[in-house]
Amino acid sequence: MFAPFSLPSNPAQQTVIREATTAETLDFCDVLVEHEEALTTKFLNTVQDKASYTDCAKWTAQDRRLGLFWYWIHTTEDTYVDLDYTCPHCKTVHNHQFDMRDLANEYQEIQGKAERELAFNDRRLLVAPLKGHHMETLENMRLGLSMHAKDSPDYLRLKAEIRLSTLLFQLSLSDDHEKDERKRAASLNNWVRELGETKFHQLQGKVDDLQAEMAHGLPSTIENGKIMLKSPKHVCPTLKEGKEVTTELLLPFRDYMRIPRI
Repeated sequence: MFAPFSLPSNPAQQTVIREATTAETLDFCDVLVEHEEALTTKFLNTVQDKASYTDCAKWTAQDRRLGLFWYWIHTTEDTYVDLDYTCPHCKTVHNHQFDMRDLANEYQEIQGKAERELAFNDRRLLVAPLKGHHMETLENMRLGLSMHAKDSPDYLRLKAEIRLSTLLFQLSLSDDHEKDERKRAASLNNWVRELGETKFHQLQGKVDDLQAEMAHGLPSTIENGKIMLKSPKHVCPTLKEGKEVTTELLLPFRDYMRIPRI
């Protein structure tokens, strides 16, 4: 067993994980590598100690990334990453090498509960971070983009639906007392779709602000329903107008903190 870690969205909840066995790594091969979130759920649920087990599909996206990070730093021999990237400032290729353990320097626990109240357009809502099962659904939607030519009408429509679903998954109508979960979700969906375009963007902005208040875990961002870790800021070797400019790179799941396979 590794040392326990606390879920950043709920610091009172401690989780213990262990190294995967050879047989378990064979089971992970059943899931396509493109299904990163489904693989994350299967992996973290498998390696959890039974005494502290909770279904990680109900963890926040940031909780899950910390779980992968915790496993990785306890099992890898080399924590350094070497990245080549085209600098957005000077348009030349730079190399950024850093120790992934440095990401822990920016770790933070959530302040308050993992939910915020929001009054908007005469309704009372509850805003919460995206959970693992939300990330799996968004991932499946995002994989559908490959079925369409980029920037085709179908492609653009699906991207818009992903953005809408990302917003809906963060919301619930706290003044809706319907007991059936599907009916509550349908009511929320209809309410959001009936908002004027200006109101929709206002709602999105308020939700983004509340999510920023609930920042937790390792430095990360969620774009189009995909969570990416943020690298330590890298200073551009080329000075621009006598001032230092920095770049923050996004680290995809597939290349970093991989889930073990044989």
